[in-house]
Amino acid sequence: MILKYLYIKNYKKFKNIEIEFYDNKNEDNIELMSRIYGNINFTVFVGENGVGKTTILSFIAHVFGKLQRFHNRIPSDFKMIYQLDENKCDDIIIEKIEEKIFFTVDGMRRLLLEFDGRTRTYIGKNCEQTVTYDEIKKHLPTNVIVSCFDVDYPSDYSWNYIGDRMIKIKPIDKMYKKTGFGMDISQGIIEFLQKYFYENNKLEEFFISLGFEFSEELYIFRNFILYDNYSHEIFENFYEEEGFNSWEEFLKDKNFKCEDDFINYVMSEEFWSEYCEDIIDDKSNTKTYSNEKFNFKKFVEGNSFNTSLLYRLILNDKLYINEFFIKKGSKIISLNKMSTGEKIFLCRVFFVLSKIEDDSLIILEEPEVHLNYSWIKQLITVIKILFDEYKTHFLISTHNNAFINMLFTQNILVLEDDTIRHPNFNTFLANEREINGKLFKNSNVKNIIEKEILSMIDTATKEELEHIMSNMGESYFRYMLFRRLNEIGDKDVESDK
Repeated sequence: MILKYLYIKNYKKFKNIEIEFYDNKNEDNIELMSRIYGNINFTVFVGENGVGKTTILSFIAHVFGKLQRFHNRIPSDFKMIYQLDENKCDDIIIEKIEEKIFFTVDGMRRLLLEFDGRTRTYIGKNCEQTVTYDEIKKHLPTNVIVSCFDVDYPSDYSWNYIGDRMIKIKPIDKMYKKTGFGMDISQGIIEFLQKYFYENNKLEEFFISLGFEFSEELYIFRNFILYDNYSHEIFENFYEEEGFNSWEEFLKDKNFKCEDDFINYVMSEEFWSEYCEDIIDDKSNTKTYSNEKFNFKKFVEGNSFNTSLLYRLILNDKLYINEFFIKKGSKIISLNKMSTGEKIFLCRVFFVLSKIEDDSLIILEEPEVHLNYSWIKQLITVIKILFDEYKTHFLISTHNNAFINMLFTQNILVLEDDTIRHPNFNTFLANEREINGKLFKNSNVKNIIEKEILSMIDTATKEELEHIMSNMGESYFRYMLFRRLNEIGDKDVESDK
């Protein structure tokens, strides 16, 4: 998935704005970017606060979220060009012109009919000049994954929404609550631990470099009370996930008499007691019934079908992961006791892992929030390690130079004075001063302390200047002090005595 072009006629501060997501003039750079980032496409929106980064990103989410049922709620005429996996098709075009949506694929432009959720029918006549959402679904992104702060984004779907739930959204503010990471990341936690323990040594090395490891223990809740009524539905075609052509083949290989024999076994206390332990409340010294301690590695390394079983139960809301743990030295730290930065970062990673597929479009607002410099510097690394197997496009907003300098100019869009452009200098591994000075003009405005120091340089005595210099770190201002002391004849200024 790669988003290539967006035109917005009139939305909030933007009038007739065109965005070229990639500057394809430099073929050598494209090849180098592919070597560094793999299958992932990055576009990062940068600029001062209030320039419209959220406006653009939320507009894109609204387009795909309203495309099936609510054409009139897409807030402007627009034109969008994108391409899915290169083996599928050429450029795909979606346009809104005077309340009508047009969809172009394989060179054929047709009017998109709107779906009425109440009648469950399409509005208008279906003919050669029209197309339905069901017909274009295979030409759309698999989903649009959004991790955001702002209310400008679409709300999550109601429980009784009728239609395609393309937008997968997780507002970050919910993660600040004690249990705010939610039940929708259980699959992502399993995906992560599978990669961490079994598939990618680089992932374990990465987190060790940041000072911690992941525990193989989880707290889970098994929602098995009502399983009898739904057991066959839950395990429908389960044998296919294990590479068999029929239940008969699977059951014979695993030594079960029949389908019910297998289902009753994997849902039994006898089966789960091998991998789960009761949790005793420290204060009351009684058993906690809402959670059990679960050993992930022991489970995965048990029966050959256990991993598939775990995914199947999670996807059918029969098993939830309510807690995970990291190890820092001799300490075991639960989610609720992690730092805010660790908690939010990991929950966002797990959320994306729960939803991502080939041809996903992923919108991340400020992934650096609450993270220190060493973490921010590694953000591109962890995204690449975790998501490189998927052909996706990440749309990211950021203010942080340590994140920006991991990207090429083709990956960056600068929003400034109602314009959107690629930087006119090389950003890849550029220094902080270069990035801040050219991408964030307000960073050049001196604050009151800096102004005060500059005033002192002009008026202070030699002794006062020497005292200031002895307390100052290496910087432009220290250099200015050095020059001033030279001017007034300090003999020992170079030795800082």
